[in-house]
Amino acid sequence: MIEFLCKFGRIFAFTPYSCNNRHPSFFQRCHICLVFAIYTVTFFGVQYVAAPQYSQLTHIQLVLSAVTYTNFYFTNVHILVVVMGLNQNRWFRLIDLLKSIEIRLDTKQFTILKLSLVIFLSLCAFELFVTFYYFGLVTFLLFLPTNIYTYSQFTYSICTCVVLQMVLTRYQHYTKAVLNRTDELFTVLQRVKLGVFTLKKCVNAFNDIFGWTTLGSVFCGTFKCFVYIDVASKHSEVVEMWWGTEGDQLHFLCEIGFIAVMWVGVLAPYLDNSVIALFQTGIVLTIFLSDKILNEFDNLLDLAWQRKGLNPHLDKEFKLFVSFVECNRPRFTAARFFAIDRSTLFKIINSSIGFFLIMIQSY
Repeated sequence: MIEFLCKFGRIFAFTPYSCNNRHPSFFQRCHICLVFAIYTVTFFGVQYVAAPQYSQLTHIQLVLSAVTYTNFYFTNVHILVVVMGLNQNRWFRLIDLLKSIEIRLDTKQFTILKLSLVIFLSLCAFELFVTFYYFGLVTFLLFLPTNIYTYSQFTYSICTCVVLQMVLTRYQHYTKAVLNRTDELFTVLQRVKLGVFTLKKCVNAFNDIFGWTTLGSVFCGTFKCFVYIDVASKHSEVVEMWWGTEGDQLHFLCEIGFIAVMWVGVLAPYLDNSVIALFQTGIVLTIFLSDKILNEFDNLLDLAWQRKGLNPHLDKEFKLFVSFVECNRPRFTAARFFAIDRSTLFKIINSSIGFFLIMIQSY
């Protein structure tokens, strides 16, 4: 599955070309530099063209625009320069760790992944068509930096969720192993200890690769929502302009679609005895998967304490096992700025409400 995602992300050099391509060729390095150069030139070109419009914005709108576009640029710079240019070995370290503990996802999850990609690419193609057909070549070129950022954000968002699902699957496997195996329990505990240690290193590698992009996604999703809320609540003439022509309406719907993908991902109904709503990407899923992994880790610890009393001969071994596992507790962070767990979502909502109140008072 990671190989499949590499094929998706390597178009704009956001992921390694292959899981086995440990030493990028000269052409591949030039590809990274070319994407970075095109993105930088078009980004600053767009800012130069849009500079007269910035002078017409209020202070709050100017801050929102500056933070949003700065986040766009530096998130992609981090991906292209830091992750892919200077530290591409982090990707292969993560891939090797996942392979070492034989983590695989089932066919159902792989089907949902492909469906998510198809829906996202369809949305991208439709937005490009609307921009070119209704607004012309110049506007189409002006929107290229935003489209590149959207592609990179989605690529890393879906990679984030896939890796988290793989890690969660393995923690669940270890919990079942400790719960079900009464014979050869000593051997099982040794294998689980090694697996937990490897998963901790997986989480560390995950934070190194996806921590900054997760932070960028949170900022981008939050401030884009602020922009639309600010305009919708204070500037009725702009809202009327959004629905002025057919092209404006279609483009606005595309933007709302991308914001929805960024926050809650692609909704993929899947029939499995009942209709289950599954999300393959998005900030919300990233937070809930991280929290679920932490809960599964706590379940493993609780189960080990419960099993300790059932076998007095392994009492010392269980104490060592619990101590070792506690020392290898996973911790998910967004670029080490804050931990990612269920409370993160409420902190985002709380901060958003506070900022929104400031926006209203400043009007």
